[in-house]
Amino acid sequence: MHLLVYLAVSLGLFLLDQLSSGGPWFFWPVIGWGIFVLIHGATVLMEGSFLGARWEERKTRQLMERDRERSGGPPRPPQPLAP
Repeated sequence: MHLLVYLAVSLGLFLLDQLSSGGPWFFWPVIGWGIFVLIHGATVLMEGSFLGARWEERKTRQLMERDRERSGGPPRPPQPLAP
């Protein structure tokens, strides 16, 4: 949704710039806002991916369980993931 709003406003700024006199100014707010949209998109996409905290917690539990099974210890019951 944020990307669609960004694109719509960017198009509006471009059209406004074309109708006004002076040099091209629309790209400064578009570039500035675009950087923040990219950062926001990256954080949203990485939240559930291999770089997220939930993945790290899940992988740590898997490795600990594997080590416990290899050492001959009794397996622990699975614990729910933190939200």
